[in-house]
Amino acid sequence: MEVESILNPFRKTIRHNRKYFLEQDHGHAEHTPPATFETPDSETAKTPELGIGDLPEVLGYQETEEIAQLRGQLVEAMLHGADTKDLANQYQLLAEVVVNQRRGNDFIRAQIGLTVQMALIRHDGGRIEACVEDLENALEYAENLGLHDVVALLDRVIGQL
Repeated sequence: MEVESILNPFRKTIRHNRKYFLEQDHGHAEHTPPATFETPDSETAKTPELGIGDLPEVLGYQETEEIAQLRGQLVEAMLHGADTKDLANQYQLLAEVVVNQRRGNDFIRAQIGLTVQMALIRHDGGRIEACVEDLENALEYAENLGLHDVVALLDRVIGQL
């Protein structure tokens, strides 16, 4: 199934959620998480393209408000070099509850979405090696599912890091 056909019904929700998150002050106003890792060209400037920040939701992983708050705390802790083990475990446990509500291929897709979300958290927290590792795992899962658009996007993003 083409990612673009999945994305169409979710475009409005994704834009709203991203705008909401970016407008929130998570105690680090000077640090704004990247919306995508892409460099816009004339084509993408005209038509919004699927970005890495869109993938978790497009693939079926949707953070609850509580999980989103933990994400902000986790990124903040990473940026300050604090111990993140407890926060990361708490985030993972709550995220797994969301993912486990899916069945079949939707479950697998949501797992890929969670893996990408963890990569984004690590990227925003300055842990690029861990981010790349998560993205490579997501790429492997996406290849196994035949999600060619997702594979292409992940491959491009990994190449840019």
